[in-house]
Amino acid sequence: MATEFTIAINPNGENLENELKALKISALYADKINIISPTLDIYSTLNTKSKNKKNIEIEIISKLLKSLPICEFASKEELSDEKSQLLELEFATKSAGYKSSSLVERMKIQNVLKESQKGSIEDLDKIFGEENIQEIFSLGKNLNVENFKNIITNISKYYEEYLDKIEKLSKKTNLLLDIKLENTLVKLPIFLDKSIEEIFDIKNAVRDELTNFNKALDKFEKAVEKSKEEIDIVELFKEIVESDYKILVDKLNNIESTNEKITLNYIKKEDLFIELEKNLVKNSMKNSANITDEIEDEKYTLAKDLDKNIFYYGI
Repeated sequence: MATEFTIAINPNGENLENELKALKISALYADKINIISPTLDIYSTLNTKSKNKKNIEIEIISKLLKSLPICEFASKEELSDEKSQLLELEFATKSAGYKSSSLVERMKIQNVLKESQKGSIEDLDKIFGEENIQEIFSLGKNLNVENFKNIITNISKYYEEYLDKIEKLSKKTNLLLDIKLENTLVKLPIFLDKSIEEIFDIKNAVRDELTNFNKALDKFEKAVEKSKEEIDIVELFKEIVESDYKILVDKLNNIESTNEKITLNYIKKEDLFIELEKNLVKNSMKNSANITDEIEDEKYTLAKDLDKNIFYYGI
């Protein structure tokens, strides 16, 4: 049984340390990881090869325009001239005259745009550290970076898209959130001083115990969901999960002693999304780009299942 995590954390606005921390935690407990990160979205988008060979210029311009607010914030540089140039190029490449121009002329523009795309990637490598970038993407196919359709400065749409992603993914994955609330069920050890490769070695050493824990946790969550009457969640957890939890933690502690922990928590869906709306999502946007105070006015309307219990891991 594959275990899937979705990470939504608050970036620190300077580097990728918070993202890397969350990914190290997830690498131990999950088989597949989705991460909602404005910065990693941009880095991933810029590194994705263009698919539209007939209109490659428009595709690259779109990527560069999308990346500008986050590149500007990360580099602490004013990039308004670059934006103006890109908008002029976008207008030109959409014109009938450009479409009827020679292949040589179009190739010149394509090469300029490709160099600009390459330069943006190199700049982000320097800002965030190539070692951190390599460590993050060493997860390979186990990592999915959620891509946003909207530009982060389109505050209303980006804000709703962020929360929509969390809501949809919460239905089929475990959430790892940068939120500390009450109602902790248990604490689990983590190994932040290790590389992701070393964490995989630890994971392999406890694979059977981890599998049993995840099976018990899945059984517990289904029991909570099926219950039609008021139940004692803590007691039910002890009954279904606690023995497998203790076996897993004991083996992890025998392999490597650590004082750092994450928590497994439960909360009503409505209360969780109020907390996400008030803090995590808005802070995540503000710590990724220069966002105006308009974000404070944004509101999110929850979908159904407001009384549903959400189980999440908290950093």
